[in-house]
Amino acid sequence: RLQRTYDLSVGTYMMFVNKFEAINIQVASMSQDLKVLDPAVIPDKHFKPKKKRNVMIAGVVGSMMSLFLAFFIEYLGNVRGGEKDDSV
Repeated sequence: RLQRTYDLSVGTYMMFVNKFEAINIQVASMSQDLKVLDPAVIPDKHFKPKKKRNVMIAGVVGSMMSLFLAFFIEYLGNVRGGEKDDSV
C-alpha cells in the first residue's frame, strides 16, 4: 500500500512538472520580446553543390580511414599475441 501511494505521488509530481514546462514554453512563445533582426533575403543566383569536390574529398577521407583501419587491425593482432612472422 505504501509503494502504491509512493508511485501515485511520483506520477502526479511528474505530470505537474511536464505541465509546468509546457506552460512555460507557451508563455515564452507569446512574449512580445521577440524581434526580427534581419529580414529574409532571396539569393541573387542559384546555389549548386560542388559534386566533383565533394566526391574527391570523400574518396580521400575514405582511403585514409581504410588505411587507418588496416593498421589498427594489424596493431590489435600484434597486441593480443597474434601470430608473429619470424621468417624475415
